[in-house]
Parts: sequence; C-alpha cells; structure tokens
Amino acid sequence: MEVMPGRLSLWAGGLLIVAAVAGTAVYFAVLGLDRADKLASVVGALAAIAGIGLTLCGMFQARREASDSTIRSPAVQNVIIGGSQYGSVLQARDIHGPVRFGAPGAPTPESRDSDL
Repeated sequence: MEVMPGRLSLWAGGLLIVAAVAGTAVYFAVLGLDRADKLASVVGALAAIAGIGLTLCGMFQARREASDSTIRSPAVQNVIIGGSQYGSVLQARDIHGPVRFGAPGAPTPESRDSDL
C-alpha cells in the first residue's frame, strides 16, 4: 500500500472527519434527543476505555524500548592507537572460523601502500 502525499492525506482525513460528524449528527437527529444522549454516553465511555488501553500499550512499549537500550552501554569507549585505519573499524569478540570483512575484492592495506 502506497502512502498518500502529506497535503492529500490531510485533506482526505479532514473530509473523512467532516463526513463522520455530519453522519453522526443526522443519525442522532433521526434517533431522537433522549436516545441519542444515551447512545453518545455509551460511545464516549467505550472511547475512553479504548484510550486508556492504548495509553497503557504505549507506556509498556516505551518502557520495553528503554530497557532494550540499556543493554548497549553508552559508557563503553573503544580507542585505537597506531596503525592505519581505512574506512570503518570493525571489532568483534569470540569469533570461531574464517572471517572476511569488507566487500569481495576490497584492496588490502599492502596494495594501498603500493599505490602511493
């Protein structure tokens, strides 16, 4: 599904809200004031319960994301001294087996030195 551009989606949303309000007003006018008042109370209570549920879901999700970010400690500082680093520096721990970093056919440091 493709997302509509900003201005078009704002207009579509605005028209949808206007249509919903107009339809609800006509429905309540046909229904009668007493029954419309009772129905509006029930709909309002259900909307409030749904709002509380969505708020709790958002709180729990934010708390979960905050606890996940504490796994990666921001206090870790890695320092590389000496040598020549080209591009990103990759660090790893407890690697078993052959490992190759970089794109296939990437130049080695020796070939870079010979180009100079």
